[in-house]
Amino acid sequence: MVSGCGKTSVFGAQEVTYLGHKIDRHGWHPAEKKLDTIVRAPAPRNIQELRSFLGLITYYHSFLPNMSSLLAPLYRLLQKESKWKWASEEKRAFEAVKNSLINSNMLVHFDPTKELVLECDA
Repeated sequence: MVSGCGKTSVFGAQEVTYLGHKIDRHGWHPAEKKLDTIVRAPAPRNIQELRSFLGLITYYHSFLPNMSSLLAPLYRLLQKESKWKWASEEKRAFEAVKNSLINSNMLVHFDPTKELVLECDA
């Protein structure tokens, strides 16, 4: 049995934006509106703003190879013994993760005729 959401259901669409992702016949990508929000995000000024940014970025972890390495300088700021210090290393990591997401590959639909590659980010 299939149940719909009434007026919010869409059938036969060539693409759909759902939960921050654009899904089309080629695969799925981060939604443009969300990417724009990330690109325009100012550098965090405190731990609360950093946590907010990291939460947004982490939602798109599937599109970010080596995410844990990229974000390591930012996660170090969250450690209890760490004092807030936004320096060049943190700024580079902040900009690098935004650029990585902008230039990310789309995730394609499964094709059993192609090689399957599994990548893990610890």
